Amino acid sequence: MRPLLATVLVVSSLCAAAAAPVRPTSAPSLRDVLDRAGQYVVRYGESLTTVVADEDYTQRLVSPSSDGVRERALHSEIAFVKLADSTEWQGFRDVLSVDGAPVQGAGGRLERVLRDAPLAVLPQVRLLAAESARYNLGSLHRDFNVPTTALQFVHPEHQHRFRFSKRREETAQVSDSRENVWVIEFHERSHGTLIRTTSGKDVPVHGQLWIAPGDGRIVRSVFAAEAFKTEVAVTWGHDRHLALWVPVEMRERYEDPDGVEITGTARYSNYRRFDVTVRIVR
Repeated sequence: MRPLLATVLVVSSLCAAAAAPVRPTSAPSLRDVLDRAGQYVVRYGESLTTVVADEDYTQRLVSPSSDGVRERALHSEIAFVKLADSTEWQGFRDVLSVDGAPVQGAGGRLERVLRDAPLAVLPQVRLLAAESARYNLGSLHRDFNVPTTALQFVHPEHQHRFRFSKRREETAQVSDSRENVWVIEFHERSHGTLIRTTSGKDVPVHGQLWIAPGDGRIVRSVFAAEAFKTEVAVTWGHDRHLALWVPVEMRERYEDPDGVEITGTARYSNYRRFDVTVRIVR
């Protein structure tokens, strides 16, 4: 996959969802669980096509200078769209209001773009995402801060880039129940990393995935990029309306070279589908 670039960092995204549990006859190996997680992500690319959600995203900037503390509240739509002739898909954000003030012309435009120009829409939604990224606080221009980024790391086309290891098993609270999950650690190891600077410099990531071993479902993810003192953590939950597992909350932290710290919390709701089928080409 060709990496995307922005002022500092860009990465495309994947999502995950629920599938019928696989009941193994014996204890699975790490390879078994990674294979299930990879196939789970691929299947979910089909399930989440043309799904849109509301995002309420609060950011806080703390500066060591006289600027002090700044806060911002963004209300957005976020869409998850499969790329045509591919098992990969991306998440796109369109900011509708900033601190309660509507963004001119933004209401419903993401859905309009997806409906009205289904065969040539990818450049347009990328432009919307880039435009929306300018509302983030701080000097780190980013549009990779969507909740599904870490799922790309376990996609079958990208697993070879990472070194995986099982850290432990634990009982986790997942939506309304508790279940056994594997905590799997990953470290990106190959050149040509998925996240890069605009000058092409590799930005390797590492982190952990909480995976249900029976069906490969990802219920939590954390990844960090040390080069930019960045950490993004996401929790997932079951949406009864869509009968899918979807992002519920994203928490992030960044620190720039001047010591400015940016933290954010995004919450997701009102997941819904389009009424039309959209085919997106690269």
